[in-house]
Amino acid sequence: MEAVRKGEFTTETEAPFDSIAPKRTAAQARDQYKVIGTFSTTTTDNKNRNQNIRLAADAIDGVVLKPGEEFSFNLATGNRTSEKGYQPAGAYRNGVLIEEPGGGVCQVSSTLYNAVIFAGLKSTERHAHSYEPSYVTPGEDAAVSYGGPDFRFVNNSDYPVAIRASFSDQKVTCSIYGIPVLESGVK
Repeated sequence: MEAVRKGEFTTETEAPFDSIAPKRTAAQARDQYKVIGTFSTTTTDNKNRNQNIRLAADAIDGVVLKPGEEFSFNLATGNRTSEKGYQPAGAYRNGVLIEEPGGGVCQVSSTLYNAVIFAGLKSTERHAHSYEPSYVTPGEDAAVSYGGPDFRFVNNSDYPVAIRASFSDQKVTCSIYGIPVLESGVK
């Protein structure tokens, strides 16, 4: 075999590899992995607020957590800035209603918090609002602020879990996909 110069390609050179069969087939995985927790909330018709909710839902959609891995809402969404498309909307800071880019994203974190609870996963950080939001029952909210309060949870199952989040027709839905953590019938 002759030497290959930088930038040249030869079909004669193959890397060695081993073929390993998967532990489960695609059909088996589809049967095992299901929605283990889901929750939906309804938004207002505030255009800016809904834009912020859409961006936050898009940022967390598709996140996969391995067993033992922790999720942080603030890390997943990053700083909610106008450069990222977040719009000024109502938000609370130190108990005072203000307008800031990203106002309304707490509705996504609160919706996710409820899905996490229904999935049987363990919350590791959660803060209540200084007021009672209208989109969830009091005590079922999760206030977030970049650089401040965060919503975090850990995948305390033995298998990976995935977050699906969507916003459509003034409805936010967050679902957790995985292999059930809770025994059948346990809530």
